[in-house]
Amino acid sequence: MDILTGLFISVFLVFLPLGQLMRIPFQGFTIVGLDAVVCLTAIVWIIKTFKKWEKPKLLFLPVSIFLAAGIFSLLANVMWLSGNELFISWLYLVRLASFMAFLWIAKEISKRSPALMQKLLLVGGGIVMVLGLLQYIFFPSLQPYLYLGWDNHFYRVFSTFLDPNFVGAFLVLYFFYLAFLLLQNYQHQQKRWLFGMISFLSLLAVFLTYSRSAYLMLGVGIVISLWSLGQKKLILGAVGILAVIILLFGVFHRYGEGNNLLRTVSIESRLGSMTTALTIFTKEPVFGTGFDSYRYAQRRYGFLGGNIWEATHAGAGTSNSFLFVLATTGIVGFGAYFFLLYSLFQQAKVISKKNKLWGVLLCVSLFSLCVDALFENTLFYPSIMLWIFTLIGIASP
Repeated sequence: MDILTGLFISVFLVFLPLGQLMRIPFQGFTIVGLDAVVCLTAIVWIIKTFKKWEKPKLLFLPVSIFLAAGIFSLLANVMWLSGNELFISWLYLVRLASFMAFLWIAKEISKRSPALMQKLLLVGGGIVMVLGLLQYIFFPSLQPYLYLGWDNHFYRVFSTFLDPNFVGAFLVLYFFYLAFLLLQNYQHQQKRWLFGMISFLSLLAVFLTYSRSAYLMLGVGIVISLWSLGQKKLILGAVGILAVIILLFGVFHRYGEGNNLLRTVSIESRLGSMTTALTIFTKEPVFGTGFDSYRYAQRRYGFLGGNIWEATHAGAGTSNSFLFVLATTGIVGFGAYFFLLYSLFQQAKVISKKNKLWGVLLCVSLFSLCVDALFENTLFYPSIMLWIFTLIGIASP
């Protein structure tokens, strides 16, 4: 086993399951274990690849264009960002590039050992799910850690991500992957039962997040899946069953405001966050405030203050991935990111021609994730970026 493969395995079996638990504050920002190892893996891959003077072919142009837009957005804002703020913003851009590099890293390793790649996704996602269910039972609240900037999330699955909305989106993606494995191995009785049971547990974990954006993401994904697989007659029944289950969870599991599916506090918070992002976008509409200087932009324009402006987790992003791109990279960056998303969907169509199940999985994952991204900044959440880019890398010919 070479160093690159070993690092890749450690990412999925150790650092992805650890989520946000391995965090080290340092000079105004936080080093997360997953981010650090992903960056190290990308560096090893770059050294290995460019020694041979090989340029990746898979989606290289759209990825490069968006990263270039991120670089220009920072260069356009060097006059108001302090040296330390500029350095930290550059680190976020390096992190983004490292996660995107898993497109090519996953493809390379998958060519040598495709079975290993599928097992890593199965086990890594499964650990996150199991830890979430155990957390719900034995550690139902983050109240002891409110001083660190986390919300309470009383009796909600937040797992090692420490956020029910992000882990909810991740678990929905994991459920779609399990459904893919179930269909792929349906003739094998033992695997059918195994994947069926894990799918049930993953759905249970999703429902226990009480994340309405994850519920919507799940519903949209199920509809697209059934439509793509030619099972249109099942759509109405599936949506009805899903609605009844969500209603039952909302009625019989009320432990506070977080379990109230009709809660309005979070809606108002999201609307306020989106309004802030739009306001910041109007200040710097062409290149934005710089990727990712959003925390400093909020402080500059008076949306963040007090002694905890550097610590609060709400300061680093907004409740909408598309508005986040607009605010930090402007119209130029938004156009580049739209081109990247378009290219990802096109790649899914290419894959679908050779393997329909893989193509459906990728289209469903991408589209449902874009729906969720209207309410949370999930498109730029590290664990979710890792999952999506790895999936596309594995499936790509």
